[in-house]
Amino acid sequence: MSFEDHQLTAYLAGEADPTLAEEIETALMEDPVLEDRLLQLDPLSAPVSQAFEVIEPVNLPNVPETKALRGHPWYRATAAIVIMVLGAGAVSLMVPDHSDWHRQVAAYQALYVPETITALEPSDAALEAQFDAASAALGVTLAPAVFGDVGDVDLKRAQILGYQGRPLIQIVYSDAVGNPVALCIMRQAGSEARAPTSVKLKGLPAEIWNDGALEYILIGGTNARSLAIVGAEIRDLL
Repeated sequence: MSFEDHQLTAYLAGEADPTLAEEIETALMEDPVLEDRLLQLDPLSAPVSQAFEVIEPVNLPNVPETKALRGHPWYRATAAIVIMVLGAGAVSLMVPDHSDWHRQVAAYQALYVPETITALEPSDAALEAQFDAASAALGVTLAPAVFGDVGDVDLKRAQILGYQGRPLIQIVYSDAVGNPVALCIMRQAGSEARAPTSVKLKGLPAEIWNDGALEYILIGGTNARSLAIVGAEIRDLL
């Protein structure tokens, strides 16, 4: 589906009708060119890009420098739209949904190739240490014995990333043919539990769900059906 500039401008300004806004949001899930167009149309994108540090990795010797992975900032720039409440004289700010960090995770995962994880063969002790650090950062218990026994994937690593000052846990797997797959977990204050949704982000199959306290993104590989099976097994073990 294609959109005219005036439709995208209305969307950025919060003036698009609900049907158009939903169509644009859906298209954004799979269309990086559309993201680029929104970025070009948004006058606030440049200053917001400079203001935000999005993903700050810890101990990533096999991954390219991730400050280049900041992704498109137009969504944060346009999310705080001022709405005048008629008759009350009050002003409120719209809070963006969580899809922005989904896109940042997808942009990061899109840089992974099989060679990124080929050399990752951690010992049991190393995995225990990684999961202990991740558990402490997130405030929940994560164990390699649980997350390592799922589907047709091999556990490779757990590490702590960061998003807007909050810990983001990335658990890395290799699928049956060596493609990178990642489970990313972040605490979401005030969020509601949501059933898993299958989407495509940056050309990668993904599943997103929320248990009411933590939000999960399982992303990577090439087979959406296989990914869904892994996601279902993870949810059964949690």
